[in-house]
Amino acid sequence: MRKKFKGLITSFMAAGLIFCFFCFPAPAQEQADLKTAIDKSKAAGVPDETVTRMLALGYKHNLQAKEMTAFFNTINQAAKDNLPTGPLVNKIEEGMAKRVRVEAIQRVLNQQINHLRFTRQELTKTLNRWGETKNTVRHGTLTRLAQTLSTGISKQEMANFLGKAPKAPLSEITKAMEFKAALKQSGLPGKIADDIISTGLKNNYFSHPDWGLVRVISAAKKKGVSDKELGAISIKVVKGSQTAQEAGRKLGLAVQNLEYGSTAHDSGMKTGGNAGKDGGGDNVGSGGGSGGGSPGNGSGGKGGHR
Repeated sequence: MRKKFKGLITSFMAAGLIFCFFCFPAPAQEQADLKTAIDKSKAAGVPDETVTRMLALGYKHNLQAKEMTAFFNTINQAAKDNLPTGPLVNKIEEGMAKRVRVEAIQRVLNQQINHLRFTRQELTKTLNRWGETKNTVRHGTLTRLAQTLSTGISKQEMANFLGKAPKAPLSEITKAMEFKAALKQSGLPGKIADDIISTGLKNNYFSHPDWGLVRVISAAKKKGVSDKELGAISIKVVKGSQTAQEAGRKLGLAVQNLEYGSTAHDSGMKTGGNAGKDGGGDNVGSGGGSGGGSPGNGSGGKGGHR
């Protein structure tokens, strides 16, 4: 009953916002195009809450009907392709809040969709290689993994990683890729980072990874510790022979700065980027939120693989 009532409220709000949009002067064809785009949202599977949220954003920021139509068409196509739409709407909201031009936001959306499609393609290949052809990928997992393409991981690196990854829960595969992005940002050479990630996966390290290891590596590199030594110490950590804090002590680092390094946020992992940059301050990061705290568990979105 509560769910039905919530649905009625959402529909009522959407209807009200649509009415507000069509009260403003706009060419008849642009209004017709917007109405068509909104109507297509339901057929594409876009949640009513998302439609309402987008209309509210458009109303709040005084977007033109043709600008809203472009956004709806992009979201609708993503939904038709069974891609997560939440992260895309987040980018629209972020861009609007930063007063980024609509064209720049649209470019970021197109880039994100490209990343999502590529990531799903490579994950599907991996699942097939593992013999799990009936499993699908949850939207939460897909979103997080695709975000690594905006935090320093190239498409080729992702393809190589997933093409060799041992069979493991996708939540661990995702954390491993996020960890790889953080190691790369710390300045550790790719080969050494790959050895750490590969060893970690084989030893189930990424079921509960300690992001303090990335902090240890970053701090040690500033002290001039060689990459070879950092690689050897990190291998011991991911094998479970020592903790990240113990590794830090052996390297002479301040222990109090390493005790709470269990999250992606504490590791200093950067997200976002300059994909939306377009001249005078038009920048909206194409990355996601994996640097905003402890990474999620990938359980969001539609049902699927682990």
